[in-house]
Amino acid sequence: APLPQPDHARRACQAALAIQRYIDEALRERQALGQEFLGLRLGLHSGPVMAGNVGSRERFNYTIMGDTVNLAHRLQEANRYYGTRLLISDATRSLAGTGFLMRELDRVQVRGRMQPVTIFELVWAAPGEPTPLWLTSFQKGRGAYLERDWREAALSFEEVLRFKPEDGPATLYLRRCWRNLAAPPPPDWEGVSVLDGRYD
Repeated sequence: APLPQPDHARRACQAALAIQRYIDEALRERQALGQEFLGLRLGLHSGPVMAGNVGSRERFNYTIMGDTVNLAHRLQEANRYYGTRLLISDATRSLAGTGFLMRELDRVQVRGRMQPVTIFELVWAAPGEPTPLWLTSFQKGRGAYLERDWREAALSFEEVLRFKPEDGPATLYLRRCWRNLAAPPPPDWEGVSVLDGRYD
């Protein structure tokens, strides 16, 4: 805004990944100097917004408002829950096109929305690269999880953690599998996670 861009979702994904690369470099530099540095979590969602100067005669600023902005903010917050840094909605994924490595993460219901949203982790730009083994294992585990095959899913998520020991989503799903083995969800369970904003 204010000029329309037909490839806005793709640009947003590219910009978010560039920000993450910059943050990673700055983190290494500050750690080398013994300085503290806070990380950054990002959330992307595509849709209509109200953009412009908002406020009163005494005080106003250029901003964006609307349901699209609210969902992007919810995704930004949800990174804390999944142990990720960059979450995007299915709407952004669909518009962004090819050339990105994305992991389908979950179907979630966030505060202020009744309709579940499928969310993805944007990992990196990967034109022409093969799917890494950890992602194949995660996809297999998530498929078994949605089929309520908790033991098979747990084996796949354990395999992910052998490739990526600090992987937040695999750790989260492994906990879910053990919990569901101990106390299975009701028959009408559809694999939707309710995110209420309390992620600590």
